[in-house]
Amino acid sequence: MPPNREPIDLCAFDELVEGEIVELRAGGVPVAVGRWEGRVYAFNPTCPHKGAPLVCGKLMARLGSGGPGQMDVRSEAPIVSCPWHGWEFALDNGENVADRSEKGLRLQRCDVVGGRVKLGIKLGPAAAGE
Repeated sequence: MPPNREPIDLCAFDELVEGEIVELRAGGVPVAVGRWEGRVYAFNPTCPHKGAPLVCGKLMARLGSGGPGQMDVRSEAPIVSCPWHGWEFALDNGENVADRSEKGLRLQRCDVVGGRVKLGIKLGPAAAGE
């Protein structure tokens, strides 16, 4: 968070439904927020592929390889799946799960403070190199 910038209050943590994505406004700018296994994730509300509204997408467990011929559910951050073309993005780093060379999803840092969801970084287009 830039110095001298107060976190932006988005909503009460209890207002978020586990496994769902909502679109909220932070300083007049839309931001998607999802709750997964008691944690909150904030991200750009549109898919970087074709602009689909990610509020219509799904939060899902991320699958990992348990070895040859096996898949297991990874316990870290979930993925968000685009409703139009199925692109999937990891909510721990924004990477396109299927193809890291493709566009990633811009994430926003958020925390729960005193039962309130607070957004802690500036919003807007990603700067070069972000």
